[in-house]
Amino acid sequence: AMMQLNRYIKSSEYDKVLDLHGSIRSRIITLGLSKITTRVKKTAPFGQKNAFPKFLEGKLKTEKLSYDRPIEVQVPFGESEWSDKILDDLILENNHHSEKKPTSGKDINITISVEKKHSTRIDDYILISGDVDVLYPAECVRCLEATSQSVSCSFSCCFIKSSFENSPEYKDSTEIYINSQDRDLHFYKGNEIDVRAVILEEIYVNKNHFPLHDPNCKGLCPTCGENLNQGSCKHQESA
Repeated sequence: AMMQLNRYIKSSEYDKVLDLHGSIRSRIITLGLSKITTRVKKTAPFGQKNAFPKFLEGKLKTEKLSYDRPIEVQVPFGESEWSDKILDDLILENNHHSEKKPTSGKDINITISVEKKHSTRIDDYILISGDVDVLYPAECVRCLEATSQSVSCSFSCCFIKSSFENSPEYKDSTEIYINSQDRDLHFYKGNEIDVRAVILEEIYVNKNHFPLHDPNCKGLCPTCGENLNQGSCKHQESA
């Protein structure tokens, strides 16, 4: 009797599915696709819509990360406002005297790997590594001629909670040996990590601070501003 009742209930539920024109079945399928989409989001290229959305502003929400599940995010040029702004600011900083800021010869590509882990010693910590490739125009520091500059660097760092920042073990440390590797040490407060700040630091440390369009550049005349690479001026001749 119970088996017949169960069959009746299942049959009735099935009839309801049919009566609802497949809406319940559609919801089940939708939920299933949602789970698949969630998995794809964590490994998808940045250019796809909603790909790892918590990274859209160059910041990570630590509570959204799963333990021991590495995530790789690719941020190509033109796909993210925050990374493109890094490039635009870099160009602005290195082209003080140009009336028109260069619009060509620029590119930025960022690849970042993120993994959340836990230890009894330092609680939750976040491992972040990546590669940064930047191409940008810059003024020659001697004659102000445009010159093409590039930065290619890799980084590996570990973020631990800010509660350890003043501890005797870490307050004077800039590196930490963890997971069989020396890494740059950073601290994070709350549930947010500013990865953009790390990338800015890496670019600043690795960029050429004295770009030259030619190693033998003669520069400008300090009196009249004539480009001495194009010929001498009366001030240089009299000197």
